[in-house]
Amino acid sequence: RQDEDDPPIAIAAAIAKIQARYNGVATDGELIRDRVVFVASAGNDASCRPNWPASFENVIGVGALGSNGPAWFSNYGPWVNACAPGVDVVSTFFDLGDKACHDGEDFDGWAKWSGTSFSGPIVAATIAWEWMYRDNQGLPGDVAAWLLDRPGHFRYPGLGTVVTTP
Repeated sequence: RQDEDDPPIAIAAAIAKIQARYNGVATDGELIRDRVVFVASAGNDASCRPNWPASFENVIGVGALGSNGPAWFSNYGPWVNACAPGVDVVSTFFDLGDKACHDGEDFDGWAKWSGTSFSGPIVAATIAWEWMYRDNQGLPGDVAAWLLDRPGHFRYPGLGTVVTTP
């Protein structure tokens, strides 16, 4: 159960199944260095309590940054590996009001949002961009490890490596 800090068995099994399917049996137990990279938002409870799936060892847990540093709401802790912008992020918004067309052809909307759910995709996209920039050479997990472990990148205690869009 989440409130007891125990990892959910079903999510752990799903990650292990994906790891086995795409990577064979990992000898070091770290999926981050293999072909599949899992990235998950850390949560918005301003807590250091583990949050799943972000706190699994083979998942990159991502916290949120504001314009002046860590976002007040972002979860944090040794299980958070990276952080990215997550306050007042402008994104698309599908308005299902009276005049909206439900087939998506009449989309017209933007909204300003905050949360680690906006930080996670920035980290995932940066890893993907870096891998593509390298002409898809090597493993995406190696790129992720390089991005998070590279000397010279700024790190916040409890939030990990700062990642911004390329």
